[in-house]
Amino acid sequence: MTRERIIQDLTHQVSESNQVITDLMIKSRQKTGSVEKMTSFEARLRDNADWFDTEDQRINYVKRRLAGRASRETVPFLKSSNPERFRNAEEMLDHLENQYGDPDRRQKAENDWDNLRMTYPESYGCKGDQISYVRFRNCFTRLAAEPGHPRKGWKSAFERRISSTLQKSLALQFLDDSVDFATIAKLAQKVDYTNSVADAATRAKRAAEKDSSFTNKARLGASSHASNSTGQNKNLENVNSPRKFPSASTPTRDQFDKAMKEGLCLTFFKPGHKSYECRKKFSSNFPVQNRENRINNLYQKMFPENNYEPKLEPENVELEIQEQKKSGNW
Repeated sequence: MTRERIIQDLTHQVSESNQVITDLMIKSRQKTGSVEKMTSFEARLRDNADWFDTEDQRINYVKRRLAGRASRETVPFLKSSNPERFRNAEEMLDHLENQYGDPDRRQKAENDWDNLRMTYPESYGCKGDQISYVRFRNCFTRLAAEPGHPRKGWKSAFERRISSTLQKSLALQFLDDSVDFATIAKLAQKVDYTNSVADAATRAKRAAEKDSSFTNKARLGASSHASNSTGQNKNLENVNSPRKFPSASTPTRDQFDKAMKEGLCLTFFKPGHKSYECRKKFSSNFPVQNRENRINNLYQKMFPENNYEPKLEPENVELEIQEQKKSGNW
């Protein structure tokens, strides 16, 4: 016996021992019956003839990888006396597929294939539940192979399902017929990784700028509060408060000095009475005053060349008040 033959036999025996141990562990866990044990032993005896060169060896190879219900229901089809015994491993796999496979699996795969889109957000990584490119590619490959779509059509289908960012980046590669699906899938993965890294850096920079801006505003607010509380920097204005403009009736410094020097009224800036005697400032007849102002303005517009300023005399004021009370406008 040659050296190679001895090594082959020893390797075969080690493999058989490992298979027996595995079978015993599975059977002890599943608590299978004696008929299944006898069938398994019979299959292992047939395997001792040589490696898996015969159909029985291949059937037994499949059988060793079954457990539980699937293993029990294949026992009748493994007996030598059964006319419906599996003739080869392919029949056994077809039987398992018919028994335990989903009859709508192909239709479901077609539906998933039609609805498959790379819904990864355009701004990469902006959502918690990310749909990675690798996950999309693996799903695309599986759904393409499940219904049996030819590989030559995968490239065009892949282009329609990826994000618009990847479509723009790989537009030239999709137009090139020499670039196959495997190549363009690798290129898309590189582009996706580059975009993800760049977007992560951009988001980190924006977050740092936002934190810095918030810190500066907090410091400015604290500084303003401290300055106001200690009496320092009195001229610091609150940027949120509306800007105040001087009233049109407020006299200027020159007008005030002139009125005080010449004894003029601070309301009309005319001689004849003092500010505390001014009828406009201290009168309670505001409706009459408003009416008087409207009449004066009307005369000003009607007779601008005369520069005439009519005024209501005190007795006319009393008559005007009575008329306003009678008309109900008072």
